[in-house]
Amino acid sequence: MKNYLLLLALASSAVLTSCGDDKDDDVKPKTKTELITAGSWKATALTISPAVDFNGDGTPDSDLFQFSQACEKDDITNFKTDKTYTEEEGATKCNSSDPQVYTNGTWAFSGDETKITLTPNGSSNPETFTISELSANTLKYTQTVTDSSSSTTYTITGTFSH
Repeated sequence: MKNYLLLLALASSAVLTSCGDDKDDDVKPKTKTELITAGSWKATALTISPAVDFNGDGTPDSDLFQFSQACEKDDITNFKTDKTYTEEEGATKCNSSDPQVYTNGTWAFSGDETKITLTPNGSSNPETFTISELSANTLKYTQTVTDSSSSTTYTITGTFSH
């Protein structure tokens, strides 16, 4: 009987020890929809490759973000769980009479959630972007554009942060 009680005590101890705090085991990684809809996104970088003489000074530039006005740099994009999105003026408007929301439409993932397509309301020209990074704090995309006059293909990379 003593062996039975000792065995029962050891087994109970093992069960209680293995049933510790499993909170870390229950944490599931967020889905891409949860990540992209978690809050407002603000542009932090915009580059182009190959570089372009964007301002006509004779020097090709790859950093296009430097040419954005301060009133544009604080604009935000919101992706909502109902698959709609808005692009909005930030705290500073370039023109005080501009509407707060200047673009709205729908969004959708494709390509195993490696691409996002934005379709502005009233537009028949959706734009598709390749997502190169999507985390809790960063959204980075690329888009290729071909200049029909020179047949040059450019890669535009945008970075957004919360």
